[in-house]
Amino acid sequence: MSYVSFPIEAKFVWSLVFDYDNSGNEGQITRKYTFKESTKYTSKQFNQSVASKAQKLAEQGHIKLEAGVSYGPVSANMGIGYESSKEINDMLENTTEVQSESDITTEKEEQRTYTVGPRSRLCLYQRLFEGPGMTLFGQVTRTTPKPLGPSEHEQDTSIDLVLVPQTFAEKTITIKVIYTWLDTEAPIDRIQANNTYSDEINEGNWTGYLVWLVAETTTKVSEALTTVDTILTDKPDPKLTDLAAGGGTGKFPFRYLVPVRQHDKTSYITKLGLYRSYGSSPPDLSGFAGRHTRDLNEARDGGYLYLVWETQGAYPATTTTNE
Repeated sequence: MSYVSFPIEAKFVWSLVFDYDNSGNEGQITRKYTFKESTKYTSKQFNQSVASKAQKLAEQGHIKLEAGVSYGPVSANMGIGYESSKEINDMLENTTEVQSESDITTEKEEQRTYTVGPRSRLCLYQRLFEGPGMTLFGQVTRTTPKPLGPSEHEQDTSIDLVLVPQTFAEKTITIKVIYTWLDTEAPIDRIQANNTYSDEINEGNWTGYLVWLVAETTTKVSEALTTVDTILTDKPDPKLTDLAAGGGTGKFPFRYLVPVRQHDKTSYITKLGLYRSYGSSPPDLSGFAGRHTRDLNEARDGGYLYLVWETQGAYPATTTTNE
């Protein structure tokens, strides 16, 4: 798989926490204050910034991108020679994981006390790390007898990125429905169920065949899926492959999955899974809100069964390096 690498700008900033001026007094003073540590990561802002930088570098001929492909980071580290910390490294790990539509935030605070001596002044600064879509107020502090000058407040740094083409569930080929006679013939790359439950779609509904799902993938954003529809019907559709393997009975003898691409969406399916539950009532799918099918076992045995997915925003390249 081809990859591209480049640095992206970031900076350290000394943020003023307090400035206690006791220079006009003969006695010392003690001050209490609330010290706060916090992080905030916005994946959409980060990915947009990275895509914009990559696009610019490609147009300048520094890197080569494949048009129509969206690139995502598999590695993000502080540039060589720049100071790092566990806090920063933990935040950078967020950039290489599955991206969330929501901000990732942490915050904690504690009460602290400082003593300012007679006829003295004390300024306390907290180090802030800022990158695209990232802010971190960490544990590092410094004190000075006077406010920092303009040139002392900021220090430029960089994040070294390695990007590879993102893969998405493909639009142009229907999610494959595979029939086998034996468990041992199950496709290695089948869509898998949560926990240790069976990946076989017709578990508890013997039809003569075992049924498995396999996801096709693409790196072309123009071919990527945004959702999957479910059709449960009493009428066969020769254009689709029946999940019930032609042996269904009852209210919905035929069951189909239909991949969909919604052109007004910018987040695409990156991973598919099966969610199976044997409870007496439907499971809580709030963690997959808007990202699951209806119950594939509706009106038949086998417990509750849903196809669920994860999504990620995509920012396709529009140019390649001039050669």
